[in-house]
Amino acid sequence: MIIDQFESMGVEVIFLYMPAWEMFFSMHVLAAPEHHQERGRWVFEAEREHQELVEEIRNLRHETDNWNLVIDSDEWKNMRFLDIPETMEHLRQMHIIRWNQMVRCDRGEITVPERDKILSVINRYYQKIYRREEIILFPFLKRMIRAEADKCQNQGIWNWAGGIHERLKIEKDQIVFLKNREYAYPMSKIKTIYATVSTFLSPHLWNYERGGKMELVKSVRVEKKEDAIPADFLRICKALGDEMRLCILREIVHGVGTTKELANELQVSEAAISKHLRLLWQAGMVEKHREGNYVKYELVKESIDFIPYRFYEMML
Repeated sequence: MIIDQFESMGVEVIFLYMPAWEMFFSMHVLAAPEHHQERGRWVFEAEREHQELVEEIRNLRHETDNWNLVIDSDEWKNMRFLDIPETMEHLRQMHIIRWNQMVRCDRGEITVPERDKILSVINRYYQKIYRREEIILFPFLKRMIRAEADKCQNQGIWNWAGGIHERLKIEKDQIVFLKNREYAYPMSKIKTIYATVSTFLSPHLWNYERGGKMELVKSVRVEKKEDAIPADFLRICKALGDEMRLCILREIVHGVGTTKELANELQVSEAAISKHLRLLWQAGMVEKHREGNYVKYELVKESIDFIPYRFYEMML
């Protein structure tokens, strides 16, 4: 739903309400709740009322790119203006080949039964949890989007964009997203900006650009932020706070290793290696795969890239 549309500083700016975007990001929050403390009360209520469904959402994190599978794909351009039932019908009609083009999954192609399971979870989540949430959110989000559109018209698109997030930088001739690495886009290449607000995005900085079209999403707070340090970030700090675990990471940075291979290389017992690997796995820094009688461990390189990003999110 388009709320406002105008030209600003040579860019077509479209402020719109994207119900499917907000729904999928709410599923992302349920999948990783300890990182979204500003939605803690909402997560608690969802867990209390629909525990089994919430667990299904969490169990599908890997297959769905933490439930960003749709909104962070090239296919999203065909769904941006759809309501949620229309979006679900669009996904149902998509061939499995297009699903595999959309889903970025490092474990291999998604199967038809896996796709159908994802669709079932999305449908049940919408019917049992999010449909009521959307009724509550819609008038609030519509007012907030209208207010931000007015600010943008008064300030200019790039001045407005500079106030979205501490890690979104507007430089002389480019817009820079500071995430796991620096993403820079020349302003001259950006022809259209889709802008909206979200009650679920914080503390993330959303980054989407395709073919000169960019999405900018500003967080709005609806719950009081808790002061506690996120538990998932504490696990990362604990995993890195030991010399032996750092040595293990250094050993597997260029390949995979078993507990036996690592024990021989580092001259410690396999039991000790297993204990350290368990902590690294719980922190999301290594993955494990069974091959025959052996369990092989591999570094999740993205987790290393995101450490500075997570640190700044926690500090801000």
